[in-house]
Amino acid sequence: MRLKGSYSWFDHVLRLGLGCAVVLFAARVWAVDAEKEKAADEAWQMSVDSYCADPQDESLSAGWKDFAQKYSEFPNAPRALYMAAETLFQQRFYDKASKAFADFLDRYPRETFSPSALYRRGECAYNQKDYQGALELWQNFLDKYPGNFLTPEALYGRVLCEILRTKWRDASSAIERWTSQYPHYRTEKKVRIPLGLVYFHNQQYAQALQYFQSVEGDMATFYVGRCQENLGKFLPAAASYKDVILKYPDSIYVLEAAYSKADSYYKGNNYSVAVKEFNSFVKSYPQAQNLPFALYKMGVCYLMQKDYTNGLNTFTSLLSQSERSPLTSYALYMKGECQRLLKQNSAAVTTYGEVLSEYPNSYVSGSAKFKMGWCLLQDGKSKEAVQTFREFLTVYPIHEDVQLATYLMGNSYFKQEQYGQAIPIYQSILMKYKYSDISDASLAALEMAFYIPKQYEQMISSTHYILRVLAANFPPSKSTWRSLSYFYLGEAYYHMELYPQAVSQYKKILDNFSDSPVLLWAKLGLAFSSFEIADFKTSRQMAQELAEDADTPAKLKTAGALLVAHSLFNSKKYEDAVAKYELFARQNPQAPEAGDAYFNAGQAYFQLEYYANAIDAWKKVITFYKKNEKAPEAAFLMGDTFFKAQKYEEAIGAFRLLEQWPEDVNPHRKEVDIRVAQCYYNAKQDDKAIAAYTHFVEKYPDDPKIKDAMEGIQLSYYRKGATADAVKPLMEFVAKFPRSRLATDALYRVGEIYYQEKNMEQTIATFQQLMADYPESSVLPNAQYYISVCYDGLGQKEKAVANYQAFIRNFPTHELANDIRFRLGTALFNLDKYEDAITVYQSIVDLAPKSDYAPNALFNIALCYKRLKRWNDAITAYTQYYKTFPQNPKAKDAIVAIATTYREEKRYASAIKIWQEMIENKDFADQKAELMYSIGDAYLEMEDKENACKALEGMRALQPKNDVYRLTALAKLGTVYEEMQKWGNAYSIYQDMSTSGAKPEWTQASKARMGVLKSDHGPEVDAFLKDGENEPEGAPGGTGKTK
Repeated sequence: MRLKGSYSWFDHVLRLGLGCAVVLFAARVWAVDAEKEKAADEAWQMSVDSYCADPQDESLSAGWKDFAQKYSEFPNAPRALYMAAETLFQQRFYDKASKAFADFLDRYPRETFSPSALYRRGECAYNQKDYQGALELWQNFLDKYPGNFLTPEALYGRVLCEILRTKWRDASSAIERWTSQYPHYRTEKKVRIPLGLVYFHNQQYAQALQYFQSVEGDMATFYVGRCQENLGKFLPAAASYKDVILKYPDSIYVLEAAYSKADSYYKGNNYSVAVKEFNSFVKSYPQAQNLPFALYKMGVCYLMQKDYTNGLNTFTSLLSQSERSPLTSYALYMKGECQRLLKQNSAAVTTYGEVLSEYPNSYVSGSAKFKMGWCLLQDGKSKEAVQTFREFLTVYPIHEDVQLATYLMGNSYFKQEQYGQAIPIYQSILMKYKYSDISDASLAALEMAFYIPKQYEQMISSTHYILRVLAANFPPSKSTWRSLSYFYLGEAYYHMELYPQAVSQYKKILDNFSDSPVLLWAKLGLAFSSFEIADFKTSRQMAQELAEDADTPAKLKTAGALLVAHSLFNSKKYEDAVAKYELFARQNPQAPEAGDAYFNAGQAYFQLEYYANAIDAWKKVITFYKKNEKAPEAAFLMGDTFFKAQKYEEAIGAFRLLEQWPEDVNPHRKEVDIRVAQCYYNAKQDDKAIAAYTHFVEKYPDDPKIKDAMEGIQLSYYRKGATADAVKPLMEFVAKFPRSRLATDALYRVGEIYYQEKNMEQTIATFQQLMADYPESSVLPNAQYYISVCYDGLGQKEKAVANYQAFIRNFPTHELANDIRFRLGTALFNLDKYEDAITVYQSIVDLAPKSDYAPNALFNIALCYKRLKRWNDAITAYTQYYKTFPQNPKAKDAIVAIATTYREEKRYASAIKIWQEMIENKDFADQKAELMYSIGDAYLEMEDKENACKALEGMRALQPKNDVYRLTALAKLGTVYEEMQKWGNAYSIYQDMSTSGAKPEWTQASKARMGVLKSDHGPEVDAFLKDGENEPEGAPGGTGKTK
């Protein structure tokens, strides 16, 4: 193969060639005539000598061809025809050579040199740059002659063809096929650059680098730099390009290496060096085709170094030198960027406008539109910015800055205080786009858009969940937006008085955002929120840090210092609090908060019972800080303190001070008269007190404190000994102000006075008047209650029942309804109306099963059934009581009542079963003797003497022995034994009774009976006593057992 062409890596590949020697002059056996053979040999030798003497002799090919025709029957004829083609090949007549090789193959398809001929045809196509034809011919060779000695060369030739066709993947496959069959070729020098090129163009830069580094030369060194650059090794790449420039100054790669050297520094963010290299390139190669790119990247380097002025000048120079192209659209855009960053917003808007008008379809047109809106916003032209961002979002819906543009459009509305327009825009960012720093910024802005117009509840409901999701899934970036979101959410919670939630938000800032701009404010918020939840230790700690930190703004220092004092006050450390309040007031006498400090110092003194000091502190508020909002309260507290100290004249003077502040800033203005009246009352000047109270009532008939005034009138009259006179002014008030909302209260108080005096008739009449005149009153149920109870108290049961029923009918859900129902049931019970009583009691059980009335109601239902002799229903009610209220004290009574009911109904077996269960229940341990006696007695009623004896006999082991139930049971048992003529058993029982420590009459009776039995039935008794097993427990030598 022969080298043709010039600058490119193609030429280098062509340089490599295939260069295979394929002509063989070996002898071959062939049967021919001897003389003709001799002539043929001589002719053959002559042709060989001519070829060796001058291979470029153009007549040689014809000579070889003549030999082949003349001596066609001789062995060298095929070889001569082959050499005719080979000579043309060596003389670079590739087209003729290819045809000659084709003729050879047509004539000798299976000759020794046929593989070489087909291979040479591929080389001819290759040297004629018919790479597709070469590929096909060599593939034909490989298919026909697999394993031929030229197979490696054919495979290698296919690699070169694919490279020269720039079919890199096919080249890679060809290399894999070649080297997998002949791996030793990988190490040959001639194939390293082709292999490197294939790997390079297949982006396998590490493998390519290995091949290029193993070869010396300008091209290899240049591509070493290329590989290093693509591997991100920018400094080594720059060094490689430098080697090309220094070692091969005449190389065709020098210009490209100079540019690439600067570009490597540029790509490695080494902008200061890149600027110098690009500047050198511009000066050295002023006519270079890539000069505009060098200028562009030099401008970018200046911009990245924040040297916006030089950047602006560079982009301006590029625009003046270059024709309109895609690059100039970028340069024009970057010019606008430099102007924007130099805060030349108006100029930047103009430049961005030029981008949009001159290059509307440029890749940077969208960015230009976006930055135009940005600059308008920065220039305070919010309306124009809104319009620009809206157009941007419409025209460039998939631009990378769509999310940021949406955010800035929201900000444009925000700056116009159009928060209602901004809010849905910020919300759309959070719902529509993937998470980024803009998400955090949008959330913070959304919170501010709610916070400024004080829409705290909407802010919390709209943002707290989003913030929680962001925190759980996306760690905060280095920006401060996340901390602002926590801060404003904390502020909203604080304003909503949700202090624990506020604490949580402020703590997140302190724990995770130490460099946040709102850190100190968050600390103050935490201090105040902790204060509100009575965590005074944390509150004081935070406030103290703010007050003592030199970097804390004055406003926060003031708040911190006062909060320290407040926390001490609320921690009941009043002396420390006083010291802090007074220190603050002395150090900041002109501060608006100084009045607050003196006011709070007064309260601390008051808690310490230093009343004189408290009054002095409050006087300072009134004297020096009269306009302070706490001044009226200070005057009031002075009066109140004098009042409690029983200095009523001084108190009146202090209360009169309240008259100097209008009602809109003085919540105690109306109280002046009533507090003065209270002073008169406590000074026992009752007439003046009544007059003052009456004046207040007439002046403020609808004021809530009129209740206190009326009570004051009452008390004044009471103390004058004229209780009835208290009713008179109250009734006069009702008559004078019948429509006052307090008229019903006055009438109600009159009714209560009558009730307290036990004047039931007047109580009834008064409350009936209240119900008739004020049917809409909220105290109507209470009036009805008093009427009902009074009738009940007067013994007028039927009227009481009627009023109880009226109450339940009119006020079925009132808090007194269950009390009334219970009273009604009891009244009906006392009237022997048991069925009606059951209905009422049952309504309590059904409507209020968990009320205090339900247990007694259910118990009373059972009593009603017993009165009606409905034993089964009574038992059911008692059973329900025990199961429903097992912990109630009456639960035991219910069980007893069940057994008693069975006994009264003569259902002894059922009663016995209940008593036996009660004996097993530890709750009835103290009633065991009684229960065992009842069982024995029930068996006797059933005339079952055997079981009766067993039950009563079991009581002999009970303690104490003198228990009345035990003794009664033994007496009855002795009688039963006598009836059964078990004289020994009876004697044993009486003997036990005689030694039980019972009362003398029991002991005497027992001994008397023992004497009778001994006298009348001595043998039987003696026989029984001889058997030790049958003597009673406790008797000398006995076991307590009987036959």
